Amino acid sequence: MANTATKNFAAQRGNLLSPIYHGKIVGRYGQYAHPTFKDVMINNNGIDLSGQYNSVVRNVYTGTVVSVFAIPGLNNAVMVKHGDYYTTYSNVAKVYVKQGQRLQTGGQIGTIGRAAKGGGYLLHFELWYNKQKQNPLPWIRPKGRL
Repeated sequence: MANTATKNFAAQRGNLLSPIYHGKIVGRYGQYAHPTFKDVMINNNGIDLSGQYNSVVRNVYTGTVVSVFAIPGLNNAVMVKHGDYYTTYSNVAKVYVKQGQRLQTGGQIGTIGRAAKGGGYLLHFELWYNKQKQNPLPWIRPKGRL
């Protein structure tokens, strides 16, 4: 039987905050053809959102920071546990949180980092149920998708 935190998070499907204000989805979940290179496929475990310089990365739902780590080419990443669900925020330039910290919905995680190829600022956001990746888009509140 799922614990309370898992049930509470699952009940938020379609109502989670966007991880950044005014973010625009520029990379969708799943496997798809590269927009520029013929015969190259992209396999995206999450969604990519473009934002402005110094945009605040915010926690989508109450949880606990389980890990803060560096990813080559994607600055820092923060993983938050919500019962049996996990959210991961990658390409965080400045991290405001630490492992073990409890975060409320909308809590500030850090600031968005510059895209690897210099094309503006980008946040990579993933959602997992245990070890099963999920498409984050159906979980985000429709008005929060813009």
